[in-house]
Amino acid sequence: MTTWMLIEDEPDLLEALLVMTQLFGSDGVAFTSGEEAAAWIDEIDGGALRAELPELAWIDLRLPGGLQGDEVAAHLRRSPSLSAMPVILTSASPLTPA
Repeated sequence: MTTWMLIEDEPDLLEALLVMTQLFGSDGVAFTSGEEAAAWIDEIDGGALRAELPELAWIDLRLPGGLQGDEVAAHLRRSPSLSAMPVILTSASPLTPA
């Protein structure tokens, strides 16, 4: 089964993405903050959590709190277990002021 890692703080968008992945018959883990995702990555790397590793990460670039999407992506790249996973960074927010 194809698996994914989804990090999105916007509830409506998160729900839409979860429905899409279910329609395609895939499964994975979802987080609403960078801190939650980083803690999960650390648990995987530390051996405290045994789970099927995701094949793709879909990460919102702008997240609430201190850890942003690009920082989560960098954390993945440093991960011994997940460093080769493809990452998609997205944002519904403009990246520069209009």
